[in-house]
Amino acid sequence: MTGIRVNDKSFDGVQFRRLSDEQNEKIHNASLEILERTGAILHEQKAIDLLKKAGAFVADGNRVRIPSALVEKAFTTVPKRVVLCDRYGRRVMQVEGHRCFYGPGSDLMNIIDHRTNERRKPVLADVRDAMVLCDALPDIGSVCSGGRYDNLAELYTAQQLPGIGASLGLDRLLSAMEELGMIEKVATLAPVLLTYFDKTRLHDYLRLATAIRAAGIGVEVFPEPKKLGQQLKYADRRGFRVALIAGDNEFTAGTCQVKDLESGDRRDVPLETDAASVVAAIKEILE
Repeated sequence: MTGIRVNDKSFDGVQFRRLSDEQNEKIHNASLEILERTGAILHEQKAIDLLKKAGAFVADGNRVRIPSALVEKAFTTVPKRVVLCDRYGRRVMQVEGHRCFYGPGSDLMNIIDHRTNERRKPVLADVRDAMVLCDALPDIGSVCSGGRYDNLAELYTAQQLPGIGASLGLDRLLSAMEELGMIEKVATLAPVLLTYFDKTRLHDYLRLATAIRAAGIGVEVFPEPKKLGQQLKYADRRGFRVALIAGDNEFTAGTCQVKDLESGDRRDVPLETDAASVVAAIKEILE
C-alpha cells in the first residue's frame, strides 16, 4: 500500500494506528500531569542533577517532579525524522510522520516457532533466520522487538503495573552477522583473554587482570562464567593471542594455566600477587 493520497496527506507505506489523535492527546496530557504532580523516583544522581539544573523540582532526595513546560521543550529538540541504512549504506528506512515499519520480533522474551507452533524462548539461530528473511523481503525493514510487558516489575512492587517496551538486540545481531559472514571479523585490541569460570572468584579475576595491565599488557576478562569451550571459541573469533585459564582449584593452588592460542601449547605457572610469572609467560609468547 504505497503512493496513496488522502486529502492533503500522502501515505507512502503501511499504516497502523490503534489510537485516535484525541486519545493520544489525552494520554499525553495525563503523562504531563503525572510527571509534574507525582514525579518519578530516580536512582542515578547524575540524572537528578541534570534535571534539577534544567528546571525540575527535587524532593525527598530523589523524587523528581518535571514541569510540563520542560517536557514540551524537550519535545522540540527531538528529531522529526530518523533515517536508517542497510549494510550496503542505502537509506532504506525513513522513520517519520505516519510511516510504519515491521520487524519479525526474533528476540522477544518468547516466540512462536513457525515450524512446530511451539511457544519457546528464542535462540541465536532465530535471530539469524530473521536476518536472512529481512534481507530478502523489501517490506520488512528492521530486526527489533516490542510488545506488552505487563507486571514486569512484580519482583519489586506489589502494585500491578502495565508495561510497553521495545528493544534492539545489537549483540545478537552482530553475532548472527558474524556467523553469516556479513561483516568482517574484528580483532581485539587486547592480546590476552582471561577466562572466567567461578563467579565467587570474580575479585580474584579482576585482581589478576589489574596486575597484568599494570605490566603494560592488554587483557579482557570474559564477561560471564561459561564453559571453557565457549570462551576459547570466542577467543579464536576475536583474535586473542593468549588465554589464561584459572578456576577455583587453580586459585586455591596458586597456579594459572597460560595457553598459546596459535600453537595450542599450554603450561602451568605460579600465580603470585603481582602475577610476575604470568606476565613473563605472556611476554614470552607475544615476543
